Amino acid sequence: MTRRGRGSTGPGRPSALPPDEYDPPGPVGAGPAGATVVFFHGDDGRHDVFDMARLPLPGWWIPLAGAFAQRTGPSGGLRTRTSASGAWWCLGRWMRFLAGLPAPPADPGRLTAAHVEGFVRFRTAQAGEETAFKDVQDIKLLLDMDAIVSLLAPEAQDSLVRRQPRSRGFGQAGYSDGEFEQLLAAARADVAFIRDRIRSGEDLVSRHCDGAGDEKAALLADMAASGRVPRLNDGGRHDHLTRRIELAQHLFLHLRDLAPLMVLLCALTERNGETIKELPAQHKILDGRAVELTLIKRRRGPRRWFETVTWEIGPPHRALHTPGGLYLLIHKLTARSRAFCGSDRLFCAWRNILEGTVTLADWVG
Repeated sequence: MTRRGRGSTGPGRPSALPPDEYDPPGPVGAGPAGATVVFFHGDDGRHDVFDMARLPLPGWWIPLAGAFAQRTGPSGGLRTRTSASGAWWCLGRWMRFLAGLPAPPADPGRLTAAHVEGFVRFRTAQAGEETAFKDVQDIKLLLDMDAIVSLLAPEAQDSLVRRQPRSRGFGQAGYSDGEFEQLLAAARADVAFIRDRIRSGEDLVSRHCDGAGDEKAALLADMAASGRVPRLNDGGRHDHLTRRIELAQHLFLHLRDLAPLMVLLCALTERNGETIKELPAQHKILDGRAVELTLIKRRRGPRRWFETVTWEIGPPHRALHTPGGLYLLIHKLTARSRAFCGSDRLFCAWRNILEGTVTLADWVG
């Protein structure tokens, strides 16, 4: 490559290339003493070298180096030297805690849920609950990297997920504390009404199955079995539509029910509406204490569309106050709708579609 300066390129004249194939150095390499190191080149123009030999437990060094390189690399979330250094100091606290145990895990495959819970208790006593949760979040994000996550035992992964804290900034920008509490109270009241309405309809269906129901119970039982809401031909056209929707709402969510459900779920999970409307029905319950599911976040770019989260369930009477409890409640309320429409989404609802003068029943999910 010898051509330089103005005039060295132009139409029909390709740019000069290096004579040999270019193979850029990887982020993980060997330090002066042969130890494994991670080379950091930040978006802020600053550089650093993180030496794994400064950490205890050598069996962790290689997978940790790969994970730390991913976490601080171009597709990772830590792209300044300050943020990378903060994660490094947190990693040091984690590794020194593990090394100080009577029987430390010599490699990632030997990490257990008891180790995670012990670290939480240790950091809570040392620096407070909020700092402990922040450290566990940082460790969880690091151990989620491809270079190390497959080495962890499932129970250790589940314990890290359960301990991932929720952010605390929801509602601070747009609402005062009083306005936000009023919004939550109104949403909870509406959701409680929806819950009680469908429970009453299900009770009528159960009574009919037991041979103790009335004519309305028989009608709801037929709807529950077929998914068809009968057309009510008496009365005016507007009255017919209104009463048909009210009949369907004894067993199914209607589109008008989605607003309070989504508002309350957004508030409790601290996620935006774009994410909430695409919540999956598939989930996993962890020790009866939390629900785990995978979110779709399209605004984060094609390499960060999915995120596994865990939401606290809490006791049954607090279902409207915990994100996991509300998720499971909605999952139950939409079970019949989901069975009829075949959707894999959490939110499924019944609606009327008008085509000319004909009213059709349809499902959205």
